[in-house]
Amino acid sequence: MLVRLVPVLVCAAVFLSLVPSQTCAYAFLQLLNPKKPSPPIVAHLSQYLGVPITDSDTPMRFLHPRMQRFIRDSQNVNDKASAAFVTLTDTGVLGALNPRDGGMAWRRLVDQDDHIRGLFSIDDDLLVVSSKNHLTARMLHGERGSIDWQYQTNDTIDGYPVYAASWTTGEFDALIVAGNKLHYVHGGNSTWVWQSSNENYRLLFATPYDNLVRIVGVVPSEDGHWSVDLTSLTIEGQVESAYVMGYTIENPDSIVLLPYRPRSHIDEKYHATEQGGPHIAWLASDGVIRAHRIIDGDVIIKEVRSNTSPYTDIQDVGLGNRGLFLARRADGTAEVIEVSAAGDMQSLWTFAEIAPDAVYDGALDREGNAYVMRMYYEPSQHMIQQHLFRADELTGDVRGVMTGLAFRYDYERHGPLRSAAAEVGKVSENTVSLRTVIVTASGSIQLIRDAKNEWSVEQGLSKPAKTLLVQLPEALLGRSAVSSRALPSWPLPFEALETESLMGRWVRHISELRHFPDALQAFARGPLYRGLQALGVYLEWILGHNPTEYVQKPTAGGPVLPRRPRPMDPPAQNSDTTLHHDRFGFDHLVLAASRYGKLYGINATLDGSNIVWEHAVVPYQQPQAVVNVTHLIQTRATNTLAHGVPVAPIVAVVAEVTMPQSVEDESDQSAEISMGELQTLVFKLNPLTGERVGPSNEPYVLCHGPAQDVYVFEEAVGAVCADGSVVSPKSHVGMHLVRSDAPHALKGIFLESLEVPTWRMAFAPSEKLVLMRDASRDHVASPGKVRGDRSVLYKYLNTHARLVLTFDTEAKSAHVYVVDVVSGDLVYHLVVPNVASDVMHATFVENWISVQYTGTNDDAPNMLLSVELFERETSGQSGLYSSSLVRAGSNETLAANAPPVAYAQIFALPFGVRAMETTRTNLGVASRSMVIATNQSDIVLVPRRLVDPRRPLGKPTPAEMEERLIPYRGMLLNDSLPLLTTMKDRAAHINMLRTSPTLLESSSIVLGTGIDWIYTIAAPSGQFDRLQASFNKPQLLLTIIGLVIGIMITQPLVRMRMLNARW
Repeated sequence: MLVRLVPVLVCAAVFLSLVPSQTCAYAFLQLLNPKKPSPPIVAHLSQYLGVPITDSDTPMRFLHPRMQRFIRDSQNVNDKASAAFVTLTDTGVLGALNPRDGGMAWRRLVDQDDHIRGLFSIDDDLLVVSSKNHLTARMLHGERGSIDWQYQTNDTIDGYPVYAASWTTGEFDALIVAGNKLHYVHGGNSTWVWQSSNENYRLLFATPYDNLVRIVGVVPSEDGHWSVDLTSLTIEGQVESAYVMGYTIENPDSIVLLPYRPRSHIDEKYHATEQGGPHIAWLASDGVIRAHRIIDGDVIIKEVRSNTSPYTDIQDVGLGNRGLFLARRADGTAEVIEVSAAGDMQSLWTFAEIAPDAVYDGALDREGNAYVMRMYYEPSQHMIQQHLFRADELTGDVRGVMTGLAFRYDYERHGPLRSAAAEVGKVSENTVSLRTVIVTASGSIQLIRDAKNEWSVEQGLSKPAKTLLVQLPEALLGRSAVSSRALPSWPLPFEALETESLMGRWVRHISELRHFPDALQAFARGPLYRGLQALGVYLEWILGHNPTEYVQKPTAGGPVLPRRPRPMDPPAQNSDTTLHHDRFGFDHLVLAASRYGKLYGINATLDGSNIVWEHAVVPYQQPQAVVNVTHLIQTRATNTLAHGVPVAPIVAVVAEVTMPQSVEDESDQSAEISMGELQTLVFKLNPLTGERVGPSNEPYVLCHGPAQDVYVFEEAVGAVCADGSVVSPKSHVGMHLVRSDAPHALKGIFLESLEVPTWRMAFAPSEKLVLMRDASRDHVASPGKVRGDRSVLYKYLNTHARLVLTFDTEAKSAHVYVVDVVSGDLVYHLVVPNVASDVMHATFVENWISVQYTGTNDDAPNMLLSVELFERETSGQSGLYSSSLVRAGSNETLAANAPPVAYAQIFALPFGVRAMETTRTNLGVASRSMVIATNQSDIVLVPRRLVDPRRPLGKPTPAEMEERLIPYRGMLLNDSLPLLTTMKDRAAHINMLRTSPTLLESSSIVLGTGIDWIYTIAAPSGQFDRLQASFNKPQLLLTIIGLVIGIMITQPLVRMRMLNARW
């Protein structure tokens, strides 16, 4: 009976295969037998702004970060409006953060040559004035960051002050002081330009008042002082009046402008009267603060003198329309100075606490009430003191009320405060809500609301100084493989397992069952959840739904929000207990050193990243030490066993540190702070937990001055110092080192008990040393290449080889040297002509050398030199290919000691190169390929076969076709280069690449860092040890099930036939 159904099933299968693809039946069949899409690019992008630029010490804060509320002057002040923290960063990014959660609202990348001179908040817009050989003004929509209009002139503004204001509203017009000229711009078009006829005139400020533009300028006088010229212009740009102030000033850069512009959100009682109006204030050399109204004909000079220590500087706090500014004293105290609406100047309040490192900011609430905030760190309490002066509240007959808050602050992690931006909201008659964004010395941005930390963003991770990828340990090794202080799970793991009895094994397995609930919960939250999520994505794809919404993954450094534990959350444990690699070894720990002297341990995965630990290289202090981390070297690998016991990895951190020191001045018995001697320090730590390891856990001096080169021998760190001295670790084995000798030479030394010079290599006087690279120490799977004629080219694998690149400034050429550091022999030398600059990137892997440089040809300036070195055959060299570049000058200089056979070729790249690295795998089976970070914000994989220098110049011979060599083509096309990132994963200004092997031989982890971070996977030889995404698992299962059912059906039939045959 069942046998008769077989033809029916075959006919049904044939019929179903003919079902049209646009029918519902076909969709149902595809659901039963899905075809999965091609493997997607898996990457994790972390976007950053950078560390905000602060100018807290300047009188007028043109670049200071600020809290801006996006509301027009014509709107009702009580209308709902958003706000953002707007800042310019040290990475050349202009952006805004959402104060609710710290997320990035928008950002704009500024050209490297475009120098921003001022940021001016005008209602809900932001006017950006920059100079790139000329003036450029852009009016941005503050909430979105889009450009409303742009104005550009050919005037240079270098050396001149910049100021801007708006006559009506910033969406349409702006008054821009730049290039010693006043530009009135309307809708991006110039209406008129005013300039003084005096060549020595210096234009400072311009502000509209009473339908006229009030201009402040200065002219140098013969006694070295400056006279102040006050000019009034009409709306058409015509001079209404001009007046010279009768008092000269010493320094025009110390002037603070108080525009006193009447705004609708400022109550009319705070508007200037006829005796008041716009003023300028300055600090004279005698320590007296003076002010003058910039209305023509006013001759009254107001003065304020300090009753105690003299004033040292004055500072605008953003309350110029209310006539308030700040005056600092020499003893660390400060005063709030006011030029009232009636034109009187007085000291409103004194911040009596001595805090020379305090930061200040001003704010207005919706009713126009003024507030001045002060914040400083109190080391005795480990807290930040936050004082808020309410300038418009009365206590009896005394004007002004002071309130204070305090909150805990981790000074060791974040360092001193650099700036603060405040936003004040009035809750009731006597209660206000204060929201403050602080910027710390480590690059952290934090929002504090009423003494509570709401979020934190580590912008110091942008453009790190150094990074290192550290593999995570095996989970079976226990916590001792993670933490340096944890005891091993068992004394001798492998020996104990080998001698374990059967009863002991049962007891151990039963005792480990107590972890089953936690393991089941972790499986449900991890692999099971991800599997169900992936199944849902596949089902949506099969049914034709293609989701375009991008899911934001966690980003290391923030925003970090305080989170309440959910009822199902497991109890919190030590962070190092989860630092174990995943199934394929894709998860790594990234050790990053910021440009501000801070180390981060980051658990990086393809699903997101998070900070595990962070601490400063040297303790933060005021003034802060200058720290530059130069090397991160892993001296002990992950999963290392010491006497059968797993131990944690170790990384050596080498940093150049300049510590501040105080110098006492005997004349006034004061102490001046100056920077001391630069020292190169080194210390070791556990990268997984951040624990310091070593006898004293403290850094020690490696060199008094910078280090020329750093090396590691048997987990000890040594260095060749810039002064020529060599610091060697204690070892009984000699070492061969290379150091610079004079400006144009290299010197080889043998280091044992004494330093013995062994060889010297001199360059031409016009050659400049660019970089040196040692040959890679990774595993080599194949020592040679089999050619099409079945002969073998054996790779030149010399562990003592070092690549040396120099640039000839006169001949505009580059020299490629390969030197044996032991014997000093010149293994290979190549001269590359037509090199435009000394900016080069190079890699040296196995026998493959690649050098990227900029050529003199404007049509194809980005060039790539590829060189491969092979052992010289003892027999003839007939049949070997060598490019004309090699034949020109390499073999003639390598007559001694049978130099290797070199193949070299030059390729043109379709993009600029910011960084270059090669892929790495555990066993070296996968082909080594090049990873390039381009100037187009892409990360490109360049297969080695595309830049093989043995590619034939003409038609390939049968032997070359057998070897699958591609004919040579000078230009590499974009279509032939695989991308490791997609459009949504484009990272800005990647300037450093790091690669690391995984547990899969086909895959290599790639980390790119710059303004942004990108973490992705490269498979240079394809995913040969993983099933492709198009692999049909349901079909395989159905086939197996069908075979099992067929066997179950046919087995009784075969038995019956055999039985019948016996009968």
